[in-house]
Amino acid sequence: MVYDLPSGVARLLTAIRQGGDFPAMAHTVDAISRLTSAESTSSQELANTILHDYGLTQKLLRMVNSLAYSQYGEVTTVTRAVMLMGFERIRSMTTSLIMFEHFRKQAKSPALTEVLNKAFCSAVLGRSIAQASGVVDAEEAFISTLYHRLGNVLLAFYLPADYSAIQAAPEGERARKAVELLGVTVDALGGLVADELRLPERLRQTMIPVPPDDLGRPLAASERLSCLASMSNAITDLMTAPGDFEARRGEIERVAGMYGEHLPLKDGVTKVISSAVSEVKSSSATFHLRVRGSKLMARLSPWGPADAQGRTGSPAAAALGADVLADEDFDEEAPPPDPPEKILTQGLREVTSLLVGDYSLDDVLRIVLETMYRALGVDRTKVIFLLKDPSAPVARFRFGFGHSAAEATLWAELRISGTDDFISQAITLDKDIFVRNARIPSVAQALPKWLVRQGVLDRHMLLLPLTVGSRPLGLFFIDVDKQSGPATTPAVIDYFKLLRGQVVVAIERRAKRGPGQ
Repeated sequence: MVYDLPSGVARLLTAIRQGGDFPAMAHTVDAISRLTSAESTSSQELANTILHDYGLTQKLLRMVNSLAYSQYGEVTTVTRAVMLMGFERIRSMTTSLIMFEHFRKQAKSPALTEVLNKAFCSAVLGRSIAQASGVVDAEEAFISTLYHRLGNVLLAFYLPADYSAIQAAPEGERARKAVELLGVTVDALGGLVADELRLPERLRQTMIPVPPDDLGRPLAASERLSCLASMSNAITDLMTAPGDFEARRGEIERVAGMYGEHLPLKDGVTKVISSAVSEVKSSSATFHLRVRGSKLMARLSPWGPADAQGRTGSPAAAALGADVLADEDFDEEAPPPDPPEKILTQGLREVTSLLVGDYSLDDVLRIVLETMYRALGVDRTKVIFLLKDPSAPVARFRFGFGHSAAEATLWAELRISGTDDFISQAITLDKDIFVRNARIPSVAQALPKWLVRQGVLDRHMLLLPLTVGSRPLGLFFIDVDKQSGPATTPAVIDYFKLLRGQVVVAIERRAKRGPGQ
């Protein structure tokens, strides 16, 4: 209970719960965190949750399309992102993006701006250290480092007076000052709130610093991530601190040496730092951080490549420096959704590239469904795939986007009764059916009564059976708001048929390979 927590933590949690849209954001974080990779439907649920936030979807895909994943070609669906990076990594990345974006959008004070920018720079450096050492996953390093100092972000945002008082204390006295004001250190405060928000367990573990005395023993994977996050944040503090450059360089070498047994940098820490500084500006676009011309960037520039020093670290750039976000323009609003044709073209390309390598039919189906779903408009569309039982007149729910758990139950098992209704007709007769006006009595009568009760009479419906040879295998059922009518053009429907055709190709190729291949 809050009353059992240290006073500062209780005050912070109260401020968080009263703080505008944070409770709603925390609810989304909690919903994502509750998903476990052991559940067969979790990947689908995770993709569904992400897709409902267009801005989040775009940021996640931009991260996945970083240089680290360029060998896979462009990734345009959340489904494939989960396939490539794994459930846990996408879940952690999504959780972190949601929270970071929440604070970024409301960063009004210089203190919070500085904390966020430093957290981002530390995360980029952490990824560079991970790539150079080869012992820690680069994207896990980025996320762990980004949130290693969550307590600082929360304090600067919700309790700015306490944060200022702690920062005003001499560096060696800040931990004592935090305990005096809050009852705990700032690091401990971040961990307690992370527990309260149910952040992924692995992420919470990496927020726990490893004591220097423990660096001589073998470390678990989460402890190595924690060491990397501690090392990266400490180096960023030194890089952005005032004072003699050479003295700070010597201190950075000392920090790198302290963690060297677990995070060896064979080319030295200077090269890693140089690479990270040059990446900060380009990577910051993903987070809409304005770092160009800021005091932070001016202090980082001497550590970057020579060309960056001459440009960003110039006297003119330093003169622009201030503890505020710089004047580089970023559109605060999410860009408008891509037109259906672009989404469908990207989806076709993604499925085609998937078919070249090793794939599962479930993966192909999920990518096709997500592409259809996004093309017709998230929050206005339901896309469901029914799998036909080969030995009985029954079709069962397999995958879907845009539906609730209760709706999925309704589709759990459907009887295929000759040609009595549209669903049965489409599967039995291998017949594409597009319903524009279900209010026509003859049309309404051809719809299952349970489906009519779901309000489909005022929506468009598209039924695309999946047949290989003469064998019916299933059905794509698309239910879309009539406001999306312009999207359900003949051209778009043709794209849907092409996507269905790719599923047929995937099935035929699998059949030729034979079982287990």
